[in-house]
Amino acid sequence: MNLIIIKLVVAVFWAVIAGLLAKRKNRNVFGWGIAGALSWPIALIILAFMPYLCPKCKQTISNQEAKIGNCPNCNAPKKSSSEIKAEIDHGATEAQEPEFSFVAKDNFSLFEYACKYLDCKLYQGVRLPAIILDAKEEFDTEQSVIIQDDGSQLAVVKVADSDGGFVVPAQTTGRGSVGLKPGDLVAWQAMEHMPDMGNEAGDYRFGWVGFIIGTLKLELTNKELQIDKEL
Repeated sequence: MNLIIIKLVVAVFWAVIAGLLAKRKNRNVFGWGIAGALSWPIALIILAFMPYLCPKCKQTISNQEAKIGNCPNCNAPKKSSSEIKAEIDHGATEAQEPEFSFVAKDNFSLFEYACKYLDCKLYQGVRLPAIILDAKEEFDTEQSVIIQDDGSQLAVVKVADSDGGFVVPAQTTGRGSVGLKPGDLVAWQAMEHMPDMGNEAGDYRFGWVGFIIGTLKLELTNKELQIDKEL
C-alpha cells in the first residue's frame, strides 16, 4: 500500500512539473500533465525542445518573441478583403505542379536516393530518413537496439545527407508496437543542436539531438516522407 501511495505522489509531482512547463509554453496543460505522470523523462525532453506558442493565434514563436510578448503573426498588418480575393484569384490561375512519386525496391535504395536528391538541410523540426545500424558492431553493445526501462528504444542511426549520411544515437518517443532492428528505415526528427557536442566530435551534425518518430514506407510523394508506423 505504501509503495502505491509513493508512486502516486511521484506521478502527481511530475504531472505538475510537466503541466507548468506546458503552461509556460502555452500548450495543453492537462495533456502534458498526463504525459508527465506516465513517462516524465520523455515528456520533459520533448517539451524542452518544443517551441513556444502564441497565446492568441497559437502559431509557433521564438523564445525571444515569447519573452517580450511580440508575436509577428498577430502584429502583421491585416489584409483587406480585396487583397485576399486577388491572392485567391492569382493562385487559382497558377498551374499546379504534377505530383511526383518515387518507390524504392528496399530500405537502402530509398536512403541512397534521399542522400542524392532530397534537401537534407538540418534545422529544428526537420524530418529525415535514417537507417538503423547494428549497435553491437558499431559500439560493441550487448544489444543491436537497446530497450530501455520505460519501453522506449535506443538505437544508432545513420541519417541521410548529401555526403552519404552521418551517425548519431537516437531514441523513440514512446513504447510503440514495432521492435526496431538493424536495416530498418525510420524517420529521424531533429530537435535541438548542441554545438559543444558537435565540436568535440569534429562534426557539427553529431551535436543534433533527435528522436525516431516512426518507420517509413518505401515511397516518396513530391519528395516528402511517408510514415508507415509511428513509434
